[in-house]
Amino acid sequence: MRLKQVKLSGFKSFCDPTTFELPGQLVGVVGPNGCGKSNIIDAARWVLGESRAAELRGESMQDVIFNGSSERKPASRASVEMVFDNTLGRVGGAWSGFAEISVKRVLTRDGQSTYYINQQVVRRKDVHDIFLGTGLGPRAYAIIGQGTISRIIEAKPDELRVFFEEAAGVSKYKERRRETENRLATTRENLTRVEDILRELNGQIEKLEQQAEVATQFRAFEAERADKQGWLWLIRRDDAHAEQERLERTTADIEVEIESLTTRLRSCEARLVEFREQTHQSTDEVSRRQAAFYEVNSRISAVENQIRLVAQNRGQLDERLAGLAAQIESAQALAGSGAERLSEVDAEIEVAESRRLEAEERASRAEETLAQARERDEQSREAVEQARHALGQTRQARQAIEVRRLSVDEAIGSLRDRRGRLASELEQLDAAPMEALEQRARELEAAREQEAATAREQELLETQQREIQVQREPAQQQLRAAEGKRSTIEARIGVLSQLQSRMHSEQKVKPWLARHGIAQDVERLWQRITIEPGWELAVEAALRERVHSLEIQDAGRIARMLDDSPPGKLGLYLRDDVPATAGAPAVPGGGAGARLTPLASMVRCGDAHLSGLLAEWLGSFYAAETAEAAFAARGDLPAGARFVVKGGHAIGRYDVSLFALDSDEDGVLARQQELQNLGRELRAQQLLTEEARQHAEQVEATATALAGRLTQAREAHARALRQASAAALEHERLAQAVSRRDAAHDRLTSELEELAAQLAAREEAVSEAAASLEQLDAELAERSAAAEASRSAAEETAQALAAASEESREAELALQECSFAVRSAQQQAENLHQQIAMADENLARAVAEQERLSAERAALSDEEALQARELLLQERVAAEEALAAARNRADELAGELRRIDEERLTLERNQDPLRQKLTELKLKEQAARLAAEQASQALVEAEADEAALAQSLASLEQRPKPGWLQSEIGRLNQAIARLGPVNLAALDEVAAARERQAFLASQSADLFEAMTTLENAIRTIDQESRALLQQTYDTVNAEFGRLFPALFGGGEARLVLTGGEILDAGVQVIAQPPGKKNASIHLLSGGEKALTAIALVFAIFKLNPAPFCLLDEVDAPLDDANTERYCRMVQSMAGETQFLFITHNKIAMEMAEQLIGVTMQERGVSRLVAVDLLSAAKMAEAA
Repeated sequence: MRLKQVKLSGFKSFCDPTTFELPGQLVGVVGPNGCGKSNIIDAARWVLGESRAAELRGESMQDVIFNGSSERKPASRASVEMVFDNTLGRVGGAWSGFAEISVKRVLTRDGQSTYYINQQVVRRKDVHDIFLGTGLGPRAYAIIGQGTISRIIEAKPDELRVFFEEAAGVSKYKERRRETENRLATTRENLTRVEDILRELNGQIEKLEQQAEVATQFRAFEAERADKQGWLWLIRRDDAHAEQERLERTTADIEVEIESLTTRLRSCEARLVEFREQTHQSTDEVSRRQAAFYEVNSRISAVENQIRLVAQNRGQLDERLAGLAAQIESAQALAGSGAERLSEVDAEIEVAESRRLEAEERASRAEETLAQARERDEQSREAVEQARHALGQTRQARQAIEVRRLSVDEAIGSLRDRRGRLASELEQLDAAPMEALEQRARELEAAREQEAATAREQELLETQQREIQVQREPAQQQLRAAEGKRSTIEARIGVLSQLQSRMHSEQKVKPWLARHGIAQDVERLWQRITIEPGWELAVEAALRERVHSLEIQDAGRIARMLDDSPPGKLGLYLRDDVPATAGAPAVPGGGAGARLTPLASMVRCGDAHLSGLLAEWLGSFYAAETAEAAFAARGDLPAGARFVVKGGHAIGRYDVSLFALDSDEDGVLARQQELQNLGRELRAQQLLTEEARQHAEQVEATATALAGRLTQAREAHARALRQASAAALEHERLAQAVSRRDAAHDRLTSELEELAAQLAAREEAVSEAAASLEQLDAELAERSAAAEASRSAAEETAQALAAASEESREAELALQECSFAVRSAQQQAENLHQQIAMADENLARAVAEQERLSAERAALSDEEALQARELLLQERVAAEEALAAARNRADELAGELRRIDEERLTLERNQDPLRQKLTELKLKEQAARLAAEQASQALVEAEADEAALAQSLASLEQRPKPGWLQSEIGRLNQAIARLGPVNLAALDEVAAARERQAFLASQSADLFEAMTTLENAIRTIDQESRALLQQTYDTVNAEFGRLFPALFGGGEARLVLTGGEILDAGVQVIAQPPGKKNASIHLLSGGEKALTAIALVFAIFKLNPAPFCLLDEVDAPLDDANTERYCRMVQSMAGETQFLFITHNKIAMEMAEQLIGVTMQERGVSRLVAVDLLSAAKMAEAA
């Protein structure tokens, strides 16, 4: 395996993509100091998995990413890729089949580090595994950087042993051994856990087997009960279907008979309607014939009157008229008699209607009595059936209890014999000593509780430590932020205070003030007033230099000062001469100024005299929020007044004065206000900083305390684990010794207890059976008497029902007769109404005729009248015959109508008993259908297989009775109840538990076998590693003893093991250059240490040559002679190992086949200049 290329991009000073081509075996890297040569060595370490920033000459991993320069921006990521030629297949594992292998690592600014092998994302461990045993790695002997030589030679024996393990190729075995030990520890834990589970599972299986036996009995009882219950439902359904079919046939016959009677009744009613219509028609015909007869008689009388009138004279005509008058009187009499008869008929109708109502009431009472009698009869029948059923159940229950009592007596004798045998066996058992086992159990429980308590405490402390670690950084950040903000405020206060102090103690006026006897600590005006926030500049612009005024008590002193002008601007005021006022002056009443805001209202002062002075100075100034508002209201300003906005600009009615801070003296009020605000903010921030400091100190103290407690807790937990393991082993040994005796004792005791319980239960069952027999005998007598009473009551209700039925039929017959009488009387009244109408009509005709005769009597002759009388007499004879025939026909129809009506009544009376019987049959049919449906529904709900039930029922020699099946079901219910609570899942659970027991037993065996295999593997690894290390030590020691004199030109060197076991022993270097007898390697000079380290590294290379070797200025401490020997040795080893060396030494440069120059023409950015010396030499020779 040879290194072909190294590609860097964004790594340290190599910001641009850079590729190192390494075609030869000796490649030298040259360049000035600080150009980035050593970054190549760092890149090799980094891509091979180095994770410590200090090994890469940085503080954090982010330092390997190009951080920018004066002309370039920082890179967002760093990437290093090494390409290897693997044509010889030296790399093992999954990558052995690749002729070229690329190992790449990429790091981004967000801390995401990714490894690639042949452009596939892999783990850091995968990269380590490729180079295990090859001498390559982040800290292997094949990469020798600056300072590595001294570290190798001055390394501790244990640290130096790592190089030998890598050279011997046992580093990968060591890693495998560590993984095997971890797996072995895990396997032991799993084996212990499996054995604990097996012990618990064995106890569960014993309980489940008992529950499974009960579940088996329960399922057997359930199956038998389900079969017999299914047979019972099937028999009841079949019997109900048979009864239903019989009742349906009987019902069909009765319905046919009722239908026949109904057909005859409908025919009779149709004929009745037909004859009633004919009767009405015949009555109408009689009325017409009678009217015709009356008309003929009337005409005859008229003709006779006409004849007498014509025969006699006009007087006779008067007699004729008198006859007509008599006829009219007769008609009126006839009408009167008809009216009287009609009154009589109406009275008859009322009587008949009252009789009909009485008959209806009687029929209704009879129907109610009949319904009540039917209900009582049904209740009596049900009571008889219930009493009979209860009597049968009681007899069956008594028989079952008697049988069960006899079987229990037999069982009690067997149980007593078995109890005696078990008691004898139990007495023969020896009592094993249990004190030691109980003592060990208590010790084990205490040890486990202690271990659990220490584990909980350790876990709690670890959780608290993680939580406090999470809180530490935010607390420190909060403290730093609070201190930073406080420092910012303090700095700002310092600057502002310095400016204000300079204003207060102006150097130019100090001598002048001292000369006039004015104290230096007298407060200026701006120090004695308070301004509304935001209006500082406005007030200062209005007051100008007056804001710095000083208070003077004596006016005479001011007069003397005027002769001695001060060196700068200065204002003075006489406070005591100013009249006191409560604050800002009021706007003068009236005028436009009354609507404006005085600027003096923005100033607060606790001195009444000073308030009056400010009112005078600011009286002509008004406050305006904005310039726009001031311009809009400037017309309202009084003469000489001005607006002042917050920025200090003054706006008059006709002019504007702009304000600007042109010196340190300006802005004093704003600075004073800011100082006050900053003072309050500083006090608040100091409190916050103190709270943050206390919180950070508290978090730090808590973290320190938790770390100490966690260390103690871990030690306590380890001790508790050891004690618990020892106690568990001792307890297990004692438990196995007494388990056999306990098992036998428990088995016998359990059987005795079970027998005692069974015996008590059987004796209690005998007592209960005796009590039940006495109770059932009494109940049997009571139910027999109740059944007899129910039968007597049923007979009485049946007789009452028959009487009520007869009474109902008689009432219905009377009702029908009354109804017929009412209808007959109504028909007579209708006929009388017709007769009266006809009489009135005849009377009207007679009157008309009388008038007509009176009008025509003069025009009539006797001849015509005689002829007319003859004709009318003939017509009267015909009318009489027709009237007689009509009356005969009406009488015949009335008789036939009465006969048909009687026939209808007879048919209706014959239908009633049939309808009653039909109703009873339908009720019974409905009951049979409901019983069949209930049985079918029960079979469906029970999800019974009807075909199987029918087949098993048919296979019986004798079809069982429903009563016997019901008693058997009751017996099975009692048997199931005696089983008590049943775990139906016990059968599945015991099977699953046995399956799990077998699985765990197999798993335990597998774990034991795996543990044995792992222990054997560790022993094998130790044996092979011991042999390889011994061979490596011997070989390297010999090579070291040979190379050391070659490099030094004499002297001797050797390796010494510091321990008896080579696997754990360190390696110490003993080196004595020519002429020296030094006792320690540390006494050697720098060059001697370098040569010694080179000899040791090359001795290791002789044993296990690495694919390539990186040397970073190894020859720096060597002189020319030693350098030449060093170069000759490198050249001799270049046949097996590829060397990439960084050097400043010209002698070392001469041995390179290819030189790579690293320059930094652009500050902070490294670039390559490559020279192939062989090609250059050929070109020189050709020239």
